[in-house]
Amino acid sequence: MFRTDGTEVINYSALQLAKGRAKNNNTNGAFKKTVRILKRLENVMVEGGYHREVPSFLVECLVYNCPDDHFGRSSWTSVVKGVLGHIYVSLASEAEPINQGKRWLEVSEAKYLFADGKKWTRKDARDFAYAGWNYLGLGKV
Repeated sequence: MFRTDGTEVINYSALQLAKGRAKNNNTNGAFKKTVRILKRLENVMVEGGYHREVPSFLVECLVYNCPDDHFGRSSWTSVVKGVLGHIYVSLASEAEPINQGKRWLEVSEAKYLFADGKKWTRKDARDFAYAGWNYLGLGKV
């Protein structure tokens, strides 16, 4: 793909689709539903002036990086609580881990989620999780 200024963007859309489908299958359809819930939550928070806009792609990637067992909980409230909590706790450090195996990836698993040149940071993601947690009144973090 090329930007309007002529520079190239390397996109892994086929990998993103395949990996997203696999995650959705592994979670009995809960991955995509959770992404939709958090995207709607982000929209409501932005419309109400509660939090700044967060790219949908980032939301999807954040949910993707949550362990599959968070999606098998007994209620959607429990799922969302587990996912937001995992994001918040896991991104406590603003520095990227030295161990590459502990770094978060985009859904395609071809790029790091938090790297130089990205429009977001670990802090942005953590702030979103914290705002969502508090907006939904999920208790103490």
